[in-house]
Amino acid sequence: MRSMGRHSDLVRISLQLANGEHFPLFLYGDPRARSLSLVPAARDQDEVDVQFFSHPLDGSPPSPLGGLRFPDLPSPDVELQLDAAIDESEVLSVVLRHRESDRVETFDVPIPDEATLPVDHRGLLLSWVWRVLGVIFVLAGLALIFWLTLVVTRWGQQASPRSPISSLYTETRRV
Repeated sequence: MRSMGRHSDLVRISLQLANGEHFPLFLYGDPRARSLSLVPAARDQDEVDVQFFSHPLDGSPPSPLGGLRFPDLPSPDVELQLDAAIDESEVLSVVLRHRESDRVETFDVPIPDEATLPVDHRGLLLSWVWRVLGVIFVLAGLALIFWLTLVVTRWGQQASPRSPISSLYTETRRV
């Protein structure tokens, strides 16, 4: 969900898909309203549960904001309309509607300020551990390549044995 590009390419709010991946709903710098059409992940699904997440600018893991449930889906081939907006006071408002039946579910939640988001110390520690292990792995690989280079180049430094033909030739000339 994080992009290495401009600041405006960073995900601000996402919704979690059935496979666990995050789908960007709002990016930093985006307009403050969005409309999506949603369909259930499985045909025989009788309920939709949409979970929303806030993504901090520092790249730490997303924080759950809460969810919106739409139980007792009217039909197996249902299509739901999701309308989301962020108001001036940083409140995410979501309306999930089924047009044919006029059913509506709503959800309002304040978006946490960057300073109030919980810090995931375990995640930060794990990221540093993986970085250190990566550096150790690269250094070990370079040391192995250096050692193999030394071993291979020593083969060329050995003196070649005298061939029997040249020694026979020099012995016959002396006679």
